[in-house]
Amino acid sequence: MALTGAGLAFRTQLEPVIDQHLLTAPVCTMLPLDGLVETAKAAHPRVPLDSLRLYPQGGRSLMALFVDGLAVYVDPCSGTVLGSRGNLGGLFGTLETLHRMLFWNAHDVVLTAVAGGFLVVLLIGGLVTWWPRRRMGMKIDLRLKGQASLANIHRTVGFYGSMILLVTASTGLMMVTDVGKSPSHRVAVSKGDPVGPQALWASAAAKLSDPLDVLIRLPHRKTDPVRMLVVEADAPHTRARDELMLDPATGEVLSFVPYAETSRGNKFANWILSLHTGQVGGVFGAAIMFLGAACVPVLAYCGILLYWRRRKGRDPSLRSG
Repeated sequence: MALTGAGLAFRTQLEPVIDQHLLTAPVCTMLPLDGLVETAKAAHPRVPLDSLRLYPQGGRSLMALFVDGLAVYVDPCSGTVLGSRGNLGGLFGTLETLHRMLFWNAHDVVLTAVAGGFLVVLLIGGLVTWWPRRRMGMKIDLRLKGQASLANIHRTVGFYGSMILLVTASTGLMMVTDVGKSPSHRVAVSKGDPVGPQALWASAAAKLSDPLDVLIRLPHRKTDPVRMLVVEADAPHTRARDELMLDPATGEVLSFVPYAETSRGNKFANWILSLHTGQVGGVFGAAIMFLGAACVPVLAYCGILLYWRRRKGRDPSLRSG
């Protein structure tokens, strides 16, 4: 989990570069959404749409996600299909699958929670063990050799790394339990055939000031509204999202909750959760998360080697090996 977490730290900065052929598009006036969606449907027919993700300011392709997990990417300027892949495909999708243990089907949440909780216990236990000798381990001493050097590295890296790792581990547990998730509420919708995506977007755009990233979750049942999550250009982080509920039959906005009007608890929880993915502080914040995750294999190596050497020194039967 630590190694894949380190690999995901710079996802925001690197994914548009590595997957440029799918994710990037020219800055232009987006074509009508209805036509773009029909193009995506033609590339993957007979499967219902789950959601749409668009970037009104340009520079990114439109993503149409289908209920079977396939994502089709469409150029919003030309209307051509750029390609398709699984929603968790590509390098970063694979890293996310491993990091969240999504390969374990229904047990992924349990395993992720157990692993995260175990890391928290290890970190707190390590700090408690180190604390009586707190003057030993504030910096790496290059003069030390052998086991003393390993112990010094273990304590120093553990002290500084634990400050970051406690944040990432605890926020990871919060993400597993959906803390900070916007509370859903039911709204009454009209009966009738659904309007097109363009009508939905036009209705929502009138409520927004400067939308940057828009996720449109389409209803799976006739009684469900369309849910739209929007990150404005001046949002403090990617989880600072306005929420709109729209009537799928008329396109009318039934509910609009700007992020600025949500509770302090919701803002704090979402800010904390954004720390986990390195979304606070730009490149600097991502670098901090990367260094924290990179501490784990160092601690594991030093800790296991220290244990083995001490055990070998106590047990004469192991010395011959």
